[in-house]
Amino acid sequence: MNSCLILDGKKLAEKSNDDLLARVEILKQSGRPPKLVAILVGDDPASATYVNMKQKACEKLGIETEIKRLSAETTTDQLENIISELN
Repeated sequence: MNSCLILDGKKLAEKSNDDLLARVEILKQSGRPPKLVAILVGDDPASATYVNMKQKACEKLGIETEIKRLSAETTTDQLENIISELN
């Protein structure tokens, strides 16, 4: 006999967010608040939409975000330098 498991996506997402909220709070209390920095190179609308969605998700969880927007002419060396500075 086959059995199947039905997942409630909304309920699962809420539990996941609750867990993340708790973890974010622990990090904040320990003096290491999480932060997302996204680097957008060029002006691809799909990439901008994706990053905006991530920014909104972070805001709901209390995670600080920063978006760095660079021109399409940004060189690999310039991008690598920015990443090194962020790390």
